[in-house]
Amino acid sequence: MDKSILDQIDYRKARLSDIKAMSPLVRILAGDASYKDVRRRLKRMLLRPGYHIMVVEHQNQVVGLNILREGLFLGADSPGLQSLSLVVDPDYRGQGIASFFMEKAVEKASSDGFCQVWSLTQHKHLHEFYESLGFTNTGTRFVIHTPPTGRLPLGRRVIRKLGF
Repeated sequence: MDKSILDQIDYRKARLSDIKAMSPLVRILAGDASYKDVRRRLKRMLLRPGYHIMVVEHQNQVVGLNILREGLFLGADSPGLQSLSLVVDPDYRGQGIASFFMEKAVEKASSDGFCQVWSLTQHKHLHEFYESLGFTNTGTRFVIHTPPTGRLPLGRRVIRKLGF
C-alpha cells in the first residue's frame, strides 16, 4: 500500500533561501509578476514581524505555501490569524496538502492565543473546501473560531487525522 503524501512531507517556516523555490508557486497567485518582484515581496514578508510563510516540502522540493498574517480586524476583540495566500503545486493538488496547511494554521492560532483564523476568497470553488474544514462563510470571509484550550473546532475527519 502506498504511503499518503502527508506522511512524506515536511512542514516548516520558510527561509530566505527558499525564495527561488517558492517563486513559481507565488507566480500562480500573482499572475505575470516577474521573479524580481516576487523575490522582493517574499523577502519583505519573511522579514516582517507578524508574517509567517509556511512551506511544505516533498523530496526536498517546495510544493506548497501558506502566507499567514497576524492582525486585528473588526469582527473580534482579539487578534486573529489570516491566511493571505494558500497555493499548492498543481502536480500535488487533491492529496490533502491544502487541508493540512489550514489545519496547521488553526493549530498555530489556538496555541498562540489568536481568537480565529480567517481567509478571504472570491473563488466560489474554494467555498466548499473551507466549509469542509469547519470554517463558517460569513459572506465576506471564511472564519473558524479557536478556543484557547481544548479540542480544535474542526470536523470529525480532520480531528481524527490530527490525532485528537
